[in-house]
Amino acid sequence: MALTDTRIRNAKPQAVPVKLPDGGGLHLELRPTGSKLWRYRYRLHGKENVFALGEYPTLSLADARKARDDAKKLVKQGTNPAHSRKLDRLTAAKASRDTFEAVALEWSASRAVECKWSDSYRQGVKRILDADLLPALGKLPMRQIKAAHLLAALRGIEKRGARTVAAKARFLSSEIWRYAVATLRADSDLAASLRGAVRMPDHEHHPSLARDEIPAFLAALGNYSGRKETAAAIKLLLLLFPRPGELLGASWAEFDLDAALWRIPAERMKMGEEHLIPLPSQAVELLRGLKFLTGKYPHLFPHRDQRNKPMTDSALRQALRSLGYSRKLTPHGFRGTASTALNEMGYRGDWIEKQLAHEERKRSRGSYNHAIYLEDRRTMLQGWADLIDEMAKSASNVVPVRFGQAA
Repeated sequence: MALTDTRIRNAKPQAVPVKLPDGGGLHLELRPTGSKLWRYRYRLHGKENVFALGEYPTLSLADARKARDDAKKLVKQGTNPAHSRKLDRLTAAKASRDTFEAVALEWSASRAVECKWSDSYRQGVKRILDADLLPALGKLPMRQIKAAHLLAALRGIEKRGARTVAAKARFLSSEIWRYAVATLRADSDLAASLRGAVRMPDHEHHPSLARDEIPAFLAALGNYSGRKETAAAIKLLLLLFPRPGELLGASWAEFDLDAALWRIPAERMKMGEEHLIPLPSQAVELLRGLKFLTGKYPHLFPHRDQRNKPMTDSALRQALRSLGYSRKLTPHGFRGTASTALNEMGYRGDWIEKQLAHEERKRSRGSYNHAIYLEDRRTMLQGWADLIDEMAKSASNVVPVRFGQAA
């Protein structure tokens, strides 16, 4: 007698398991615990077998009959349904390891160690993956992704005006596909076919100050009414012109104020090499005052709300907006300001490039010498700081930034 949903629902558990037949080898096993389990009994190669289909009501009566019919077809082909299901599960598990997301995360973890990515570069890669590539491609197996899928994702980035990000996303995608090829999860670099479809815009321009604009800026900074740490960060960007992330992520442990030296570890540098910055006397004085204010925290510039974390770049941008320089200057723009002025002043280009940490990957004569041009750069930075002092004197209404007594 075929089963009905009513009969199944009304069936009560017994002291021993009870089988309720439905037909065609299908039956429902009623356990003493109250569980109701679908079973399909079949014979293959002269041996009787039982195949577990699922549990009622998760697997309905209609679905159980369909599952029985599917299993019966396999039996007629000489295939064991249990073996087929195990193979399907293994295939699905392998497919989950071959998705774009799985390969991309594996690639980024491997490359970060191999190439000694800086924290800022690692975060930049993570932002592009999380915001743009993974939402569009993450769940797709690598071999099922077409060039059209990737192109659509890149066009979406372009539509919001982020052409630089789109170009970087295509480059990262190519790196991911090449890794997939090397690990036998793709046959070719699909992203390479899109080379030229997304172009990097002209060199990104970071608004910066001309040399004759510095006095007015110093006057505005002197009247800044925000956090003293923020004003100090901006002044150090002008004096030392590091990348904003390198400055904001700096810890007090990196500084030897007695030796007037800042040692930035390799893991925090864009190029993955330790970088030394000699400190002019003005920077040392400013840092000693800053230490009186923030020396009890790990970072020179602690976050306003989470004091054990560093200040963010947005705090600097907000400060520049409040000073009236929102469209005239960016935190990164101080590098351009200093570079242009120092070249005009006649300092050697390789000193300037080394101070900007642009040459760290160009190694020669054996191992890399991170102290190259150190004393030359010390002289250059002292001259630059002295010039800034002269500019401050020429500006009207300059109010020095004070921190109290030095620590």
